[in-house]
Amino acid sequence: MTVLLCLAISSTMRKVIELPDNFATGESTVQAAVLIGRNGRLLREPLTKTASAASEYCKTVEPKPGMSIVLVLAMGAYEKYGLNANHDGFEDVELEESEGAPARICAPDEYQELFQGDGQEAAGFAPAREYLRGRGLGDEHLWRVAGLGACAWGYYAKRVVVPIFSLAGAWAGFVARSWTKVSEMPYLYPRGMDRRALLYNHAALLKETDEPVLVVEGVFDSLAYWPDAVALLGKPSREQVIALAAAKRPVAVCLDGDAHEEGRQLAMVLELEGQRAGSVKLPPRVDPDEVDKEWLRSEARSAVS
Repeated sequence: MTVLLCLAISSTMRKVIELPDNFATGESTVQAAVLIGRNGRLLREPLTKTASAASEYCKTVEPKPGMSIVLVLAMGAYEKYGLNANHDGFEDVELEESEGAPARICAPDEYQELFQGDGQEAAGFAPAREYLRGRGLGDEHLWRVAGLGACAWGYYAKRVVVPIFSLAGAWAGFVARSWTKVSEMPYLYPRGMDRRALLYNHAALLKETDEPVLVVEGVFDSLAYWPDAVALLGKPSREQVIALAAAKRPVAVCLDGDAHEEGRQLAMVLELEGQRAGSVKLPPRVDPDEVDKEWLRSEARSAVS
């Protein structure tokens, strides 16, 4: 929960209750807001507003007997454990299951891990293993730490399954990629998965290091630079921008070659938020997993220097 400013006047106490400059954690109580425009693009201008006029009004107005005046410029109502918790000193509230609550995501019933058992040995999963090797992801240690698996039958038949884990280690979603050369729907996602609220390999943002984390679009681009890349799973959302701005390491935005302008804008927003950030321009129609890995890492370091 992020509070920009909260002032209140009590008719009985006749005083202003004003938040201090910082929470107990040291986080500022007055913060920039990050907004996404109606067209899905990030707003590029800084959005921190001054509240001096409103503050002076609260300090000088005379409240009527039996009434209280409360001014709240921005206050979140609650926050959830895990992805959205920012440890701002307010008590976290775990949402109970309800009709409107987010769906719980689990692995598909037919999911088999590719790093052990049938997934590692059975002929029916050989195409999945070959698909990963064909993308330069043949390291079975990577399969294990990333939880890579596959489905040979069922709704997600003939697909490699890439789990998306929450910071607590639970399944928060997954990407099911067809291993066949021709597919009407190359990618499938589970019902109820909100891609805007997720970052693939979110835990990479929590590592304190000067080595930049790479921000890419897809999970396979991220796997190519494991464990130093996170994937947006699409266009950047407000929730993802907030998470990137809070990263404990520099952020290098490395979107596909045709999306460089969006990547540059995202890096600008992160810089406005106080993050050490930059962007890397890839050749047109080229994905991050298609370029020399050491070249991209070097370019990322230069972008944030």
